[in-house]
This record gives sequence, structure tokens and C-alpha cells, in this order.
Amino acid sequence: MMDSLADPYLCLLRVRMGLAAGESLRSSLQAYAKGNQSAFSCDLNRWILQGAATDKLPLFHELRKNSYRLAIVHLLAAGLKGQSIYDPLLSLEQELHQASLDELEEEIRMQPIKLIFPLLFFQLPAFFILLFGPVTAQLLQTLTK
Repeated sequence: MMDSLADPYLCLLRVRMGLAAGESLRSSLQAYAKGNQSAFSCDLNRWILQGAATDKLPLFHELRKNSYRLAIVHLLAAGLKGQSIYDPLLSLEQELHQASLDELEEEIRMQPIKLIFPLLFFQLPAFFILLFGPVTAQLLQTLTK
């Protein structure tokens, strides 16, 4: 679940740090795509190599996972066209950070429900065997006498 937000968030962080350090947007994107081997970064690298045309956005296989990926790609396309993207980048980064926290809280909230089934099917039967095994063996022993 978290993997749907991790790659775009890393991309935004790398781009923001690169822009703050004086790098161009294109070099920041290339550095991100080179240092990451996810499907999102591979699609991003392919998109950059093709000239970052906005009509080639359907090449991104992962864009359908969530709206943040699409918003990031549109923002990067605007930046590659020469528009200022630093302020929208910061707000999108904050929004993505909050979405990551919300997904993490949801995942933590679901853990007890997910863990109850292994407990019921594997640990409780083993516990009952350990608890009632000696009693049953002794009962059978006294019944056979």
C-alpha cells in the first residue's frame, strides 16, 4: 500500500533538493531516475529521454495507481516547459507527506485485524494441544486400566 506513494515522494524530495542546490529540473530528474530502479523512475527516465512531451504521459504504467503520480508528472512537465514549479512543488510535497502519514495510520489500524487470523488458526490450536495434551494422555491412561 505504501509503495504507491513512496516513489513519487522520493522523486519530489530529490527534485526539491536539486532545485534548492541550484541544479536544473532535468538534471534533478535524471539523478533521481538513475538512482532508483522502480517502475515509476524507469517510466520517468524514458519520458525524459523522449523529450518529456506531455502527449506521451500515457507511457506511465503506474499513473493509474493514484492521483499524486499524475499530478507530479504534470507539474514536472510544466517545469520542463520553463514554468516556475517550486511553490507548487512544496505544496504537493506537503500534501503527499500527509497522504503518506494517513496511509501509514490506516495500515497500522488494520494490523490487529490482519494478525487475528494467524493467531486463531495456528497459535491457538498449538496452545490447546500443549495445554490439554498431557491431561488427555493421563485421562486415556487411567481409562485403559
